[in-house]
Amino acid sequence: MTTPDNGSRGFQDKLLGQARAEGPEGQRLAAEALYVWQIKDSRSLAATKRGQVRKLLDGLPVSFGREVEEGFGYGMAAYGPGRLRSLPDYLFVLRLAVRLQRRSTRSACGPRSL
Repeated sequence: MTTPDNGSRGFQDKLLGQARAEGPEGQRLAAEALYVWQIKDSRSLAATKRGQVRKLLDGLPVSFGREVEEGFGYGMAAYGPGRLRSLPDYLFVLRLAVRLQRRSTRSACGPRSL
């Protein structure tokens, strides 16, 4: 995001505003990053995770693939907010997601999905 938002709004509202300001590619990238961030979370409901990501994708011609839909229902850990923001943990999950996406892309040639 090119413009920081130092306002008092919550994380989701700030991310949504910044992503929309960047256009469709910014929205998609923010949605993908948020999804990766949520993979670890086992405490949040799948509907909550799905709603947050869909809010970022609002108005874009993007659908969730089967693997992505299923991924909303799981999590690897339950811990406090301090641990959730651990950069090494986030980078691990991000690298994992990239590898899985590459593998998925090689095996499926369908409509563009998250």
